[in-house]
Amino acid sequence: MSSTQYSPVSQSDTSFGNPRQKTWAVFHNVYGWALELQTTSFLEAQAYAKDIIYRGGMFGGPDRIMVCEIVPIDIVITPTV
Repeated sequence: MSSTQYSPVSQSDTSFGNPRQKTWAVFHNVYGWALELQTTSFLEAQAYAKDIIYRGGMFGGPDRIMVCEIVPIDIVITPTV
């Protein structure tokens, strides 16, 4: 069984350890997953998701909502096999 290793195409011009603005997204599955909200505030995303759940109904359950963190990437990676 071979293992896959990743290596950067080129070195990044940014410093990976620097703090950066996190971005949050709320996806709602009514008739397929759709982006409902994109924000830099986790509390706003959490409140929006809770509002959808508290509204209830056929499309308001916790299995129909996702809160995701959007993570920036500093480098482009390609698999080497």
